[in-house]
Amino acid sequence: MTSARARGPRGFTWIDDDRLAGTPYPGILADVSHDLMALRDAGITHLISLTEQPFPATVAASFGIGCSALPMADMGVPSLSAGVALCSHMDALLAAENVIAVHCRAGLGRTGTVLAMYLIWQQLGRQAAPRVIASIRSRNTGMIQSIVQERFLEDFLAHCRENALFDKPLPDSHSPIHPTN
Repeated sequence: MTSARARGPRGFTWIDDDRLAGTPYPGILADVSHDLMALRDAGITHLISLTEQPFPATVAASFGIGCSALPMADMGVPSLSAGVALCSHMDALLAAENVIAVHCRAGLGRTGTVLAMYLIWQQLGRQAAPRVIASIRSRNTGMIQSIVQERFLEDFLAHCRENALFDKPLPDSHSPIHPTN
């Protein structure tokens, strides 16, 4: 199903129509104001930044968009515990009726990895990681760019299963996710 909302900036990809998307760093492919207006017009209310230098929250706030961040190295992956914390954070944002866009620099490697990780989480591990990767890549073939990122998704699924994380709510204490300034 195609979103009835605006399409978002160049490189923007809906993963879960009207709830979750991936996008490049606002301002990387066009003027930052243009990208933020396009995100706002697409209905985005919260931006999750994965870049080492998170997107400035004050800039996004001027367009009515909130921000949080889990910085990671280019082509990198989060730790398993940070991945679990991020999924829990995304659950809370969505439960509060936010519409989330996840971004890294190009909106492909780290962004695709986090989006696939969240689909694994959201589906309670019912699909194997390669199938989730294929689903993400069917929306944007450039997403999830390295073997390290693919392996992380396999490890994340195994970690969640081994620790019964699909079976219980998780506390939000000591979360590595933080609001950006």
